Amino acid sequence: MKIYIIAGEVSGDQIAARFLASLKQRDPNLEVRGIGGSLLAEQGLASQFDIKEFAIMGLVEVLRHVPRLKRRMRQIAEDVRAFQPDVLLTVDSPGLSLRIHKMFENAPFKKVHFVAPTVWAWKPWRAKQMAGYLDHLFVILPFEPPYFTVHGLATDFVGHPITELLSYATPELFLETLAGGEGQGESRTVIIAPGSRKGEVSKLLPDFLTVAKQLHADDPSLRFVVPTVETVEPMVRAMMAEAGLPHEVIVGQALRWSAFKVADLALVASGTIALELGLVGTPTVVAYRVNPLTARIVRALVKVEFASLINLLNKRAIQPELLQWDFTPEALLEQARRFLYDQDAIAEYREAITQTAAMLEAPEAGKSPSDMAADIVLDMASGDDVTAALDKDPAS
Repeated sequence: MKIYIIAGEVSGDQIAARFLASLKQRDPNLEVRGIGGSLLAEQGLASQFDIKEFAIMGLVEVLRHVPRLKRRMRQIAEDVRAFQPDVLLTVDSPGLSLRIHKMFENAPFKKVHFVAPTVWAWKPWRAKQMAGYLDHLFVILPFEPPYFTVHGLATDFVGHPITELLSYATPELFLETLAGGEGQGESRTVIIAPGSRKGEVSKLLPDFLTVAKQLHADDPSLRFVVPTVETVEPMVRAMMAEAGLPHEVIVGQALRWSAFKVADLALVASGTIALELGLVGTPTVVAYRVNPLTARIVRALVKVEFASLINLLNKRAIQPELLQWDFTPEALLEQARRFLYDQDAIAEYREAITQTAAMLEAPEAGKSPSDMAADIVLDMASGDDVTAALDKDPAS
């Protein structure tokens, strides 16, 4: 089997790498080519382009990059044609992924996308459009299939990829990395996660650091841990060094999850990391800020009450959200202190999210989301009929 994989961002690279590892176990003769980051590289994929080129945040911010991005998409399409895959699989990054698929609307190979765009939040018409050029969709939230199956798109809820990583959430690895291997003693740990794009780091980290300095003044024993990724690591290290706080900048999946398990508090950019931290029980405050014009457009279009998936799944505000104009150092400091010192608030938070992980597990017993997706892709490549969720009760 030949598969072309496109993962345009770090989050997609993580999902795609686990999927590829599962697929390789099932097909030792697999041929793979595509676009990805360091984790896909570890699985043997030599990326045709650096994924940093696609890591752009915001509706307004992306405009000046449009000519370059269009050129890259044409080059990717040419590479796909040259490779002649059995399956074209894209992961997340719908702005890139779905445009690529549309270029191959009538192509002979199977077209699959992993991680649905949030049509339940905004741009609902995309679901019908996707049914016109995709063969299969893998979704990671249990309520998503009906949004797509109603338009005839074969869709499977395979579980959330985060559930594959929970086994990493043990404290030992992180504690062993601390200076001198002596552990953290009586200190407490605060996670600061300002995002995986340069625009996010520049907009969020300065205010996170303002709050961190005040928290450190309250309690000089606090240690700050900053998980980051290759796309912004140099920038994050430089800003943290300038801040003059006791800190550890960490890179790597296992170390990241180990640190999450140790942490007493997390201040994070809105995104997947808030779900990750929630699932291990770390009290987490979510914040985000974009260009004001982008924010006004999004506010007019988005139809959901919450940004945090923990909150969406539970239909209430469990993780405090400070978005755009509500995101101020003062508001962030208030929520941070509450989760550091109010034991009732901490206990209530942890109790509220205990059921969330069960909602996100793969529906097929004994299989991970990657395993389920790999099995379906192999069936598709072999020509087997895959009806997916089309014949299922959406509530099942």
